[in-house]
Amino acid sequence: MTKRTMMVDDQMQKGYRYDLIEPIGRNFDPEFRPELTPAEMLRLRVFRGKYMTDRRKEHAAQPHGRAQ
Repeated sequence: MTKRTMMVDDQMQKGYRYDLIEPIGRNFDPEFRPELTPAEMLRLRVFRGKYMTDRRKEHAAQPHGRAQ
C-alpha cells in the first residue's frame, strides 16, 4: 500500500495529520481485540449521530445493516 497522508481540520481537530500506512482492516497489533464490530457500534449509536459527519471523504462508506 502506498502511504497516504490525511489532513484533518474540522470542529474536533485543527491542523492534525496522520499517515495511512496499512491496508484497511489488515495488520492490526496482535493485542488489538475489539469487543464490538463497527456495525454493532453504529447500531448502539456510540457516536450519538455526530462523529464522522463532517469527515465523509475520510471514512469509507460501508454497509452496516440496520445502523443509521
